[in-house]
Amino acid sequence: QQQQQQQQEKQALQSHSLNSVFNNEAGHQMDVASLTNQIKVLQGVIFDQKKELSKMDKMVQQDKNTTNYCTPGEFCRLMKAFEDDSMAHQNSKLQLALHTAETKLAQHRQHIQQLTRRGAT
Repeated sequence: QQQQQQQQEKQALQSHSLNSVFNNEAGHQMDVASLTNQIKVLQGVIFDQKKELSKMDKMVQQDKNTTNYCTPGEFCRLMKAFEDDSMAHQNSKLQLALHTAETKLAQHRQHIQQLTRRGAT
C-alpha cells in the first residue's frame, strides 16, 4: 500500500508538471531543458510501471502454478491408480497362484491314485 501511495503521488506530481507545460498561462514556450527533464521524469514513471507490472505478472504466475499442484489425497489416489504392485494387485496375483497350485495338486493326486490302483490290480 505504501508503494502504491508513493506511486500515486509521483504520478500526480508528474501529471501536474505536464499540465503546467501545456497550459502555460503566460503563453511562453518552455525551454528545451525543462522539456527534457519532463521527458526523463515520464520515462522514469514508465520504467517504474513496467517494473511493477512485471512483479504483478510474476505473482499471478506463482498463483497459477500453486493451483496446478495436487493435494496429498489426490496424490495418494493417483499413486494407487498407477501403481502396479499395490496390495490389491499383489493379493489378486497370490490368489491366482494359489488356485493354480491347488488345481495342479488335485490333478497330481488323481494321477497318483490312478497309478496306485493300476499297480495294485
